[in-house]
Amino acid sequence: MIQTATTDQLQMICQFYQEVIEDLENRINFPKWTWGIHPTMEDLENAIQNQELILFTPDPSSSTFHELKEYSYPFAGAAIINSSWIDGGQIQWTSQDFMAIHLFAIHPNPALRSMKYGDAFLEEILDYIKDQNTESIRLDLIEGNWPADHLYLRHGFEKRGKGEYQPEGEVMLQFEYREYLYS
Repeated sequence: MIQTATTDQLQMICQFYQEVIEDLENRINFPKWTWGIHPTMEDLENAIQNQELILFTPDPSSSTFHELKEYSYPFAGAAIINSSWIDGGQIQWTSQDFMAIHLFAIHPNPALRSMKYGDAFLEEILDYIKDQNTESIRLDLIEGNWPADHLYLRHGFEKRGKGEYQPEGEVMLQFEYREYLYS
């Protein structure tokens, strides 16, 4: 089940992303996220105000999630869904009628890892965007982020190319672009 985040959840959502990033730093930080650069509290607050930040809660009939005593959030995942996209014109997209997925994350709590919540959340997003009568979905991922790439390809996203971007004061990042088309 997905729901739009509210302003009273901002602090909790910031903490959620900080814990995701902390976990990534202790393993391999495939998306190369850095709290305060990408994402920022301002990014998340703007997404909430624009009703673009969505939260994923597993099916309420599944008691497993709701019985986790060591997990303190009422949701397992978060993402931003909007029509904002920058690729510098480097990519040949199939459709110009799109929504984009940004900052897709499932909390790294070990009790959640084996539950396939990434798959369930992505399926919910696909249904949610389809209901918006949009032709396609775009996303990007850091080159070499094989866990995310496997997830997206498994759900029907197609490869569209590569590009690069260098945030101010940061290293050059190599991106891979994916597109999902509704038939």
